[in-house]
Amino acid sequence: MLEFCRAIVIAPTQFDSHAIADLAMEAGFGDVASIFEDGESNGLRYPVSFFLVHHRLNDADCEDIIDAVRHIDRKGLCYSPMVVLMPETSGESVRKFVRMGFDDVISLPQSQVQLTARLGMQLDRDIVYFETGEYLGPDRRRMDVDSALQRRSAISPHTRLVIRRDADYGTRVISRQPRGRQAFQTAPDLRPAPSLGSVSATPRTFGRRQEPAFYKSV
Repeated sequence: MLEFCRAIVIAPTQFDSHAIADLAMEAGFGDVASIFEDGESNGLRYPVSFFLVHHRLNDADCEDIIDAVRHIDRKGLCYSPMVVLMPETSGESVRKFVRMGFDDVISLPQSQVQLTARLGMQLDRDIVYFETGEYLGPDRRRMDVDSALQRRSAISPHTRLVIRRDADYGTRVISRQPRGRQAFQTAPDLRPAPSLGSVSATPRTFGRRQEPAFYKSV
């Protein structure tokens, strides 16, 4: 299904960008773009865009990119899969990127079949996201073992979303459920989820801002 998706490569240097772009083409993406490239965008042809991030990008830039993508208010792009590619991942390095809010961290090298299958796990399945006033994305604590931290997280006001990315129709929000203290202070959202043909989510509480320049450039 990756042939119907677009990969946007974000890396600290053009050399690193080319390396990730080559992997994306081998994985079978229908279109591969980079922030180092100029030219007309083909993004509207692809309902789902993957953001592939090189592990050498510094932490501050990674956090800025995540924040920028999650604020994109166009065709469900705020729910785009964001994936770090890095060699020989350690538990601590994976936890670092997970805590930032990345959807996945993939260790290289992998065969073309393995890489395609791993990236394909972001498609055609129910994926849980969490939304607060300052965050939108996957569970950043999913690798933590601190039960006290998890209990505190469970009672903090947040919304649990179930999303589904479809390479044919785009991304839809299947359900939105207030959790924590917010669930007792806010009436439940009884609005139906959008139809399969709709890629616009129900209104989000997570702040919106102007679409980032790096996405317009590709």
